[in-house]
Amino acid sequence: MKKILCLLFIPFILSSCKSDFGLIDDGDFKTNDQIGSFSKAADNLPIQIVDNFIWGLNGHPLRQEAYKDSNIDKQINLLSEHQTSYYRIDVYPDLLGSIDNYDKFYELQIKATQNKITILPVIILSNLDYELNKPSSAMTEDMAFLEGKAIGEGFANKYHDFIYYEVGNEIDDKILVPGTPGDDIAQYNASKFKIAAAYFKGVITGIKSKNTNAKIIINSSGWMHYRFFELLNNANVNYDIIGYHWYSEMGDLLNSNYNNVNIIDKLSAYDKDIWLTEVNRRNGSSGTNGEEDQRNKIENYINELDGQSRIKAFFVYELYDQPALISQYPNEAYYGIVKWNNNYESFTYKPVSSILKFKIEESMYGYEDYIKSLYLDINLREADADGLVFWSLKFKEERSKINIIKNILYGEGSSAFVKEQYRTLLDRIRPEDDPDGIAYLEGKMRNGVQRENIIMEICLSNEFWSRSGSTNEGFVNRLYTKLLNRLPDSNYWIDRLNNNTATKNILVTEMLRSQEYLQNYIRSQYIKLHNREVEPDALSLWYNAMVNGLNQQGLINEILLSKEYWYKSLRKGYETRNPSYPFFR
Repeated sequence: MKKILCLLFIPFILSSCKSDFGLIDDGDFKTNDQIGSFSKAADNLPIQIVDNFIWGLNGHPLRQEAYKDSNIDKQINLLSEHQTSYYRIDVYPDLLGSIDNYDKFYELQIKATQNKITILPVIILSNLDYELNKPSSAMTEDMAFLEGKAIGEGFANKYHDFIYYEVGNEIDDKILVPGTPGDDIAQYNASKFKIAAAYFKGVITGIKSKNTNAKIIINSSGWMHYRFFELLNNANVNYDIIGYHWYSEMGDLLNSNYNNVNIIDKLSAYDKDIWLTEVNRRNGSSGTNGEEDQRNKIENYINELDGQSRIKAFFVYELYDQPALISQYPNEAYYGIVKWNNNYESFTYKPVSSILKFKIEESMYGYEDYIKSLYLDINLREADADGLVFWSLKFKEERSKINIIKNILYGEGSSAFVKEQYRTLLDRIRPEDDPDGIAYLEGKMRNGVQRENIIMEICLSNEFWSRSGSTNEGFVNRLYTKLLNRLPDSNYWIDRLNNNTATKNILVTEMLRSQEYLQNYIRSQYIKLHNREVEPDALSLWYNAMVNGLNQQGLINEILLSKEYWYKSLRKGYETRNPSYPFFR
């Protein structure tokens, strides 16, 4: 590829010492910051969620065919690839708290721990489900409590080391009067609820008798069933966290399809942390454009987490598609973030996988990834630990890309630019040997003098003239070589300088404003900052903008504010921390 000068962040080099500069008017080029004229600077910021937010996935590693025929390592790798630190799984204890498939359960626990993944067991209360599904049950509250206690105690005793236990699954559905939305406590069957509440109390008592630090989650199937938790509170059920399920037919979390209810506001009234333990598009990716729609729904629900301090966890349902369910339960077969290709041997990533990976990376490391990229592209070095922490925290607090760009560009970025110009325009191997000259030009940049003016200072300096052989011909040839990466194709400028019909100042100004120079500059910024060639339409757009007053720094600002640069920063950050996985599939 033809070398494109040094237009990157450093348009062109300094001269040898302070006394060599000061030959031009700093106002020759516009000096305003020119930030945000094209880009939407407020876009592409991480959602604001609580520290230590939990990202998780659901799976069925102990029972469902799609999981049982897939080894545990494959599941753990997928969880790790998506940076989901929790794996929510269903377990089916008998009345003494024992589960089948113990060997596989134990293997899962060991490998999850090794990979810093926490297992969240959902204790399926099969006998309670059975009793509640009856028109009437002979089970009393005392019987329910004792049976639940035996299950909880046995399970916690046999399978310890859990932090959280989710007790039951969608029990609210079993006690809700059919055809009612669930937003009134009168819509729940009182006698069935008493049995369920007693059973919950028993399981929780049993668990905490063996694990006093256990945190208990009770969930709801979602929709308008928030009043279920009011019943639990009224019955003094001692749980810690509200689990809630949400699927696309219910609408938005903050604006449901039922009277525009904000379900998070309703749940927050119960003064407990909220975990969204199942979220997805209804029926997953099935149907026309189902995969893209699934992706868009998950992105929307994640975006709705912004500023919701009560929500502490988000679990997508689920890890795998389940083709074995197609014949009997077709609507349950397509919820996975990956789909199987052939007989559970290999799978394909769905679009939802990419957006989940992106949003988790953005929320966990977005500020840090962006600062790392700015250091590399502006300061021309890796970020040091202290600088990375300082600027990442400042970025998170201020949530302003503009302020961060200005601080770094006009801070160390000015010094990096000047030193690079010394190397490129003046062929200085050790720019630091001229600390006064560097400090002088760096100070001008910090005070708002633009890159074009710095380039002019260098090109009009005594050192540049000396390195040109102190002749007009040498000056023109060196200027063309340094700024346009070629020799002149005529003696036009040499003749004009010799005839005193033009000055060196006029020549440098004309060259910096020429179509060739500006287009080369735009190309160089795309290669430097986007790692790709500029497309023709973009080249035309930016060239016209620069002709009409956008300066070099303004172009850089726009690129640094762009969605593409943000994506590049996240991708590099993710792949640096996770070298085994590509960011985008």
